[in-house]
Amino acid sequence: PISWGCNIPHIPASDMAPAPQADQPCRLLFIGLDWERKGGDIVLETAAILHARGFACHFDLVGAVPEVGVLGPNVTLHGLLKKSDPAQFEKFLGLLRSASVLFLPTRQDCTPMVFAEANALGVPALASDVGGVSGVITHGENGLLLSGDASAAYFADAIITLWGDRPRYLAMRKTARAAYDERLNWSAWAKRMAEMIDQLPQPGVRH
Repeated sequence: PISWGCNIPHIPASDMAPAPQADQPCRLLFIGLDWERKGGDIVLETAAILHARGFACHFDLVGAVPEVGVLGPNVTLHGLLKKSDPAQFEKFLGLLRSASVLFLPTRQDCTPMVFAEANALGVPALASDVGGVSGVITHGENGLLLSGDASAAYFADAIITLWGDRPRYLAMRKTARAAYDERLNWSAWAKRMAEMIDQLPQPGVRH
């Protein structure tokens, strides 16, 4: 598959934030407008499980606003952030830069651009292996994929395991950025599309 690029301007590698320290809380970023389809309920359940286990983490939620009364102490809602608004766009980028992991346990999806946007800043993804997600996220390279029916407990286990394996996590940050540089950008998309078009039979030419 030919992956899409980002819905943000090019991010030079120099703009990546330093890797979070091992003794810092793991920051998980959820971005999605369709709360149910994107697995927002799984995100909140995962946050509750991790809090109950005493795992130091914080969840930032961007986009949809859940219809729940009380959120956990480790969850912050940011609402919809419009990229057309400079201040909101800077906040969006700031959340990406500070994220340890992009968490999107989506139930249905094609090729979310947010994966490429996170990888541009060296942020690996944790997602469900549904639809076209595996065309963007390669398990163990620029993120981790769990089955489409994985429970919040399984996602919680995956987060704890990854965060506890410092060499693996740091390596995944590098390969996430490499995935952006090599294939998750519009220049790479255009090059591969041009190659495919060049391979098409030319009108009037018999093979």
